[in-house]
Amino acid sequence: MLNQVGTANTWIGISAGHTHSHAIATNTDIWSTGRGLEGELGIGSNTAFNTLQVVACPATPLSTNDIKLFKAAVYPNPTNGITTISYNLENDTTVTFRITTIQGQLIQENKMDKPSGLQTDNFDLSGLSNGIYFISINSTNGAYTVKLIKE
Repeated sequence: MLNQVGTANTWIGISAGHTHSHAIATNTDIWSTGRGLEGELGIGSNTAFNTLQVVACPATPLSTNDIKLFKAAVYPNPTNGITTISYNLENDTTVTFRITTIQGQLIQENKMDKPSGLQTDNFDLSGLSNGIYFISINSTNGAYTVKLIKE
């Protein structure tokens, strides 16, 4: 990874792309340059720049209070067919399961109304190609995502 721009070497990392580039300074400032016609530089302007421009970041941290996480057990992992997911719900809710590829392509989505308490659901993955998938569980009780290997 590059860590120098011109004679300055106060950079943690530099990512150079075809139409724009980004850099992170050792003081954690984020800088951006390049084609900004659609606002992709993150600097609040739809203008192209040939020199690095500082990206203004909010001074207040993002809240984690709105995101509740819960634990789930997924087994067997790796799998060659049926996978079981066990989890506990604090209250009655609708649970959404999503299976996606490592590229983010949605393979399957199921929504189920579930009562509170220990839950166990089975998914048949035997029809999927071997590879890495993600299973996401979302509900008002929280969210959970796990990597699953299909052999």
